[in-house]
Amino acid sequence: MNEAEWRSFLAGQGFEPAEADRILSNYHREDSPLSVYGHMDLLRKAGFGLADVLWKKANFAVYAGLHARQR
Repeated sequence: MNEAEWRSFLAGQGFEPAEADRILSNYHREDSPLSVYGHMDLLRKAGFGLADVLWKKANFAVYAGLHARQR
């Protein structure tokens, strides 16, 4: 979801533009997600030989992995 979509969603939830600005300001400062590939790489480096993305939408995802000790 890009920033324009976030703003539209927040407006639809009743947030004023100034509040949306504050929320997105925090997002830009505090949230810097890795790419899917970055997450998969970190899982494999941590010993999760089998790792995959179960669900992804916009910049949200659910990952799962099977650690080498669990196989």
